[in-house]
Amino acid sequence: MAEIDRWLQGMEAAGASDLHLKVGVPPRYRVHGDLRDLPGAGPLTPDDIERLTREILTKEQETQYQKSRDLDFAYGDVRTGRFRSNYFQDYRGPAATFHRIPAIVPTLDELGLPAELEMFAHFRGGLVLVTGPTGAGKTTTMASIVDLINTQYRRHNITLEDPIEYI
Repeated sequence: MAEIDRWLQGMEAAGASDLHLKVGVPPRYRVHGDLRDLPGAGPLTPDDIERLTREILTKEQETQYQKSRDLDFAYGDVRTGRFRSNYFQDYRGPAATFHRIPAIVPTLDELGLPAELEMFAHFRGGLVLVTGPTGAGKTTTMASIVDLINTQYRRHNITLEDPIEYI
């Protein structure tokens, strides 16, 4: 098990949505919008962050990161859950974030979205674009619509995502 998996496994119990790794501060959970230091963890060094991420990246991902110093990827397994991850450089050195993806896709109603969005699930063909800024809920909205299609119809769905978050 990768060392970072301990922190990722602890996120659900802590009620955390994100794990932040940044040089000069301890690893932090985001809980209800607030950043909280992980108990007992000291400030991270550039070597710490590089070591932690190297354990979980594929060779291709490591090569891509070395070229651009920015990498978006999905990470996780049955023990830790699934995470949308970003490994990047900030002014202090390497940094990384891990956003927890819920195991169960929420419904449109649970997301508080208008019932009119359900009409997209009933289209027999065409193209639907879901756009917006980072963190606006595009992926979760799409996953909710696709889940609705999958529960009501026998159809093929194609989504273009990078990284793939909900599976």
